[in-house]
Amino acid sequence: MKRWFALALGLAVAAIGVALFLSRTPLDKSRQTVEPVWPSVTVDSVREISIAAPAGRYVLTREDKVWYVRPGEASLPAKAKADPFKVAALLDLLSLNKPIRALPSAERRDDAALGLDRPRIRISVTLESKDQALSVVELSLGRAVPSGEGLYAVNSMNPGTVFLLAKAWERQLDHQSEYFCDTRIFSAPEDKISRLRSLGAAGPDWEVARKDGGFVFLLPEAAKDKPVAESEVKLLIHNLTGLRARLLPDGTRTVGEPWLRYELWSGGAVPEFLEIFGQEPLPGMILARSSWQPGPVALDRDVLDQLAKSGFDLEGRKVLSLDTGKVQFFRIVLGGQLLNMEKTQDGWMDSATGKALRGIDMALWRLSDVKFEAAAVPALPPSADEAMTCEARDKSGASLVLLRFYTDIGLSPGLCWLRVEGSPLCYPVSAQLFKDLQGLFPLKK
Repeated sequence: MKRWFALALGLAVAAIGVALFLSRTPLDKSRQTVEPVWPSVTVDSVREISIAAPAGRYVLTREDKVWYVRPGEASLPAKAKADPFKVAALLDLLSLNKPIRALPSAERRDDAALGLDRPRIRISVTLESKDQALSVVELSLGRAVPSGEGLYAVNSMNPGTVFLLAKAWERQLDHQSEYFCDTRIFSAPEDKISRLRSLGAAGPDWEVARKDGGFVFLLPEAAKDKPVAESEVKLLIHNLTGLRARLLPDGTRTVGEPWLRYELWSGGAVPEFLEIFGQEPLPGMILARSSWQPGPVALDRDVLDQLAKSGFDLEGRKVLSLDTGKVQFFRIVLGGQLLNMEKTQDGWMDSATGKALRGIDMALWRLSDVKFEAAAVPALPPSADEAMTCEARDKSGASLVLLRFYTDIGLSPGLCWLRVEGSPLCYPVSAQLFKDLQGLFPLKK
């Protein structure tokens, strides 16, 4: 009895082993489930993307590393630079956004039911291989899944397989062609601009370049190496690099010479440029041309006030550099009268009388910050009359700065001349400082 039981148990174990072996060994390769493959798209291999969507039709084409968009609309050029950030987002979508899943046979229906007989969106991607051979992958997006999970889609690499794509595909693709147009005038970011030149109809007006953390003039020659007002030049660069244009259709032509041209360097030997003309292609717009755009563009006329800057507008306009902390003695001569002042531990005092004086530190600070209000001249006009002399000295008695004020009936109201000893230029400055200095001290006017 035990012998028969052992034999039966052995046969049962053998049967189970055979069953397990057979379950792990495919009987028919044609019956295996093949995992669907999504088109393998690498960014560097994409040569062209053609999209037809409800919002519009457009083609994106890569030439070397630059992308262009061909809108095919009458109001736009036949070819325009494409926005690199938006193209990058689209390429990420194609290369990284895999399908949610493939539909099993039980969920498959005819193309009309899935919206694939007349797809809402068609995408044709031209791929380039290492041997320069081209191939085309086509994607079609149909209706949304009733559950809202995604969209039905098919691709040419897996005919007969229906995929489910995330709704992000439709949001990313369904745009008018103008959405992908790059409307910038300059491609370089503002923090990379190292040199800037303005040219009028007669030639260079001014030129500035970065130096020692700020900007200095290269042109005009009279202002060479002179500091530029940092806030002014940074605002101008910000306005230039932030310009956005309206693209114009092919056939738009510029007439005559530009009345203003800007050239911007950002590290290379060749600058980017913007030229502004007097024509008005559209109401409230002015015609322009730039090195970044293939054809003429339109700019809002209101931006001209931000761009039309003279060299004078960019000058630091500080007449002198004075370290007020080093000033120990201050002297004023006005109308033949002399006032000597000395700085003590208790403050400023009249050296002759010992009387305490107030407001001298503020007066020195205002002198150190005085700015010219019009262009400087190399010589004073005959109508200028010397009115007041100020001199600041250090604790050793050495002169720090000697200033001469001049009145002039030929100047605009509210201005007077200021000359710094040792400087070849005379500066028109606000006369208010001269008047306030008179009022600070007990001198006869």
